[in-house]
Amino acid sequence: MCHQPDYVAAIWALKSFYYQAQVTFPLVIHVQGLTTPELRENLRKHFPTARVILQDEADEIVNGFLTSNNLKNLHRLRSHVPMVQKLTDNMIMAGSRRVLNMDSDILFFNEPTELTRDATAVALFQRDFQDSYVITKESAKMDLGIELKPQLCAGLALIAPSLIDWARCESRFAHPAFTRLDGQAEQTLYALEASRSGRVSYLPDSYAISAGGPMDCSLLKARHYAGGSRPLFTREGIPYLIRTGFLEALESGFGARASSVPQGVH
Repeated sequence: MCHQPDYVAAIWALKSFYYQAQVTFPLVIHVQGLTTPELRENLRKHFPTARVILQDEADEIVNGFLTSNNLKNLHRLRSHVPMVQKLTDNMIMAGSRRVLNMDSDILFFNEPTELTRDATAVALFQRDFQDSYVITKESAKMDLGIELKPQLCAGLALIAPSLIDWARCESRFAHPAFTRLDGQAEQTLYALEASRSGRVSYLPDSYAISAGGPMDCSLLKARHYAGGSRPLFTREGIPYLIRTGFLEALESGFGARASSVPQGVH
């Protein structure tokens, strides 16, 4: 999922994933908000067989689903908080048993085996550096009867769409924690549904996420440049990939074997 200001970062994120993973996973790019002809042309040039979903198409499919299932609160939240589309749109439009959610501010530096070889994962999340929920662990236990798993980050997660019970998500809005239109509501709903299932796993620490500070990329499988670390995406991550011969590998057509693998850099 990306939008106009960060779609170039999304191209780097996706190319680094396919380069390191060497898989043929089908690719869906959800572009939020307004787009330009240049954006659409660039995405289709770099990912010619990917499915590119623009906002109008997503709205028609997802809002239709939410309306027909009387999910009024989810509909309202989706309309006002774009971040929520990472839950509603990604899971409702999914056509596979599992979905790999990936934010645009992630780069991959070594083979992400946990994301490509785990055939049993129902909910595999990156571990955040803090809890980013609208509800506390104590309140989730007392009011909802759920042992809320800490520090789940849905920005890099392998999830079975069947995990999400939409009627139950809708019912969460009766709780005071969900009265505000909050961008963390999406991640909270993911965490509640995953925790309820009792089948949650964490990616190892080699999938790093932090508020800031440089890291040795050679020791990482991926880094999620969230929050204050975002400038390091271009100051640390991209220069490291370039030094390792990443661009030359793209130009040589490393991904010609895969139908959805990105094409060379232009």
